[in-house]
Amino acid sequence: MSTDDEFSISEAKKYKSELDRLVDNSATALDDVMVDFCEYSPIKRRFESWKNDYGDSYNEAYIGLCLTKLFTPLVKLELISWNPLEPDCTDFEQSRWFNSLIFYGYKTGSGSTFSEDDPDVKLVPNIVEKVLLPHLKTLVDSVWNPLSLQETKRLVVVMRRLIENYPTVNADSKNTQALIKSVVERIKKALDDDVFVPLYPKQVVENRASGPSAFFHRQFWLCVKLLKSIVLWNGILSRRLVQQLSFDSLLNRYIIIAIPSIPFGPEFVSICQAISVLIPKEWFSDCKDGSTLPQLENFCRCLVNSAASSSSNADSRDLVRQIGKVLVSIQATDHVTSLSGRVNFKVAD
Repeated sequence: MSTDDEFSISEAKKYKSELDRLVDNSATALDDVMVDFCEYSPIKRRFESWKNDYGDSYNEAYIGLCLTKLFTPLVKLELISWNPLEPDCTDFEQSRWFNSLIFYGYKTGSGSTFSEDDPDVKLVPNIVEKVLLPHLKTLVDSVWNPLSLQETKRLVVVMRRLIENYPTVNADSKNTQALIKSVVERIKKALDDDVFVPLYPKQVVENRASGPSAFFHRQFWLCVKLLKSIVLWNGILSRRLVQQLSFDSLLNRYIIIAIPSIPFGPEFVSICQAISVLIPKEWFSDCKDGSTLPQLENFCRCLVNSAASSSSNADSRDLVRQIGKVLVSIQATDHVTSLSGRVNFKVAD
């Protein structure tokens, strides 16, 4: 599966069949367990009763530290069919386990509040860290396709929510570290195994009706889509790592090498604009003296050389000015000056 709209029917059927089998099996997993021990409510009532009636005994038994392991089997069974990569996936905060456990230990109508020192307050955050994150890691390792922009958007949304709303999802958490590592490794695997742009002469690429031209454009835009997918991780992965993956491993390794094969014209300008708008503006905060990011220097030179070699008619001048605006948008004013000198007219204000 390399794109959002192209997939193997056989693989999709196999995945659904396997998932249905697992869901069916999970329905009978607790058949030999007494009802009082295979549902959230009766288990919850027993321990809440213990806590309310015999608080000292409850605390001395360190039940608060055991609750996560106690409910983990039930939560895991419920998560079997939970896949946030899919468009109609249920929000995990609307799931049975979440709504059953979010107010564990709270006396309704008592007027009391949770104590910050009460370990029961951390029950749901601990389940998120100990159960939900490993489940997401499995999906990243085995299901997530970095070339699918829609899957990546959904995964990033879930990750941002977890990081912002659950204190247990942090840089010190081993499960968080393992999940982030899986994301990076999966992106690297896609870069190594799935990215390829053929190099053709301009006259071949220009003939859009030909098979080679169609293949070139498909592969090229797949790279641009992956670039957007990688940049979405900005703020979750470190800026340095996102720049390394997006610039060093993709833009400078594949995209820039292919750009000179595209004849200078409206499509060339559209491609350059599409790439430039993907780059977060905050990345340019430290740029000084009219220079862009060092990793974008090759991209800028590629734009300048292609624009400077164009004809001098009115249409080409307008396209050159648009390239000048692209360079300005990525803080490359030194390259704007260079381009103006080579084409003998002002290309940007």
